[in-house]
Amino acid sequence: MIKKILNNQKGIGLIEVIAALGIATIVITALVSMAIFTLRSSLESKLLLESTKQANVEIELIRALRDKSTFWYDPVGTDGFWNQISTCQYSPGALPPGYDPCVDITSTLRCRINTTPTLSAENAVKLYPPSATATDPDKIEVFFVVKSLDAPANQNIRASVYACWNVSGNIKSTSVHTDFTNWQNK
Repeated sequence: MIKKILNNQKGIGLIEVIAALGIATIVITALVSMAIFTLRSSLESKLLLESTKQANVEIELIRALRDKSTFWYDPVGTDGFWNQISTCQYSPGALPPGYDPCVDITSTLRCRINTTPTLSAENAVKLYPPSATATDPDKIEVFFVVKSLDAPANQNIRASVYACWNVSGNIKSTSVHTDFTNWQNK
């Protein structure tokens, strides 16, 4: 009887162990992939939120520059709002449909507003965070371009602020657009 029990014992065979390891590997790989996807999505959402915030700040700085300006347009000087930002103007035919503002808008059109607020045409891309350098891979570039909606009167100006960043070699961007008018009749 003891000999019969010893011959009849069943245990886990090599096939079952290999199958269990295969299933465990698939489950662990799926969990790791999902965690990586979640982290990447979280980073992209964080950068999109921060970029949109910085673009809105830039719009408000342009609005402050408009409100601070003595004139809307100064025909003999440079004190007018339009005089200050007209160097950042792009013509409607200059950019192809479906353009990527982070790539296709030349650096000569890119402008930014200092916190004073005054226009800064040199080094015309604002980097965020403020400690970022041009070579920092985690930087957000913020700049704007303008377009006159009713040239030559230039009483309506559309400002487009773009924020660009790089995630895993892919350039991402967001934009905020607003129209400025001469509502104070300066």
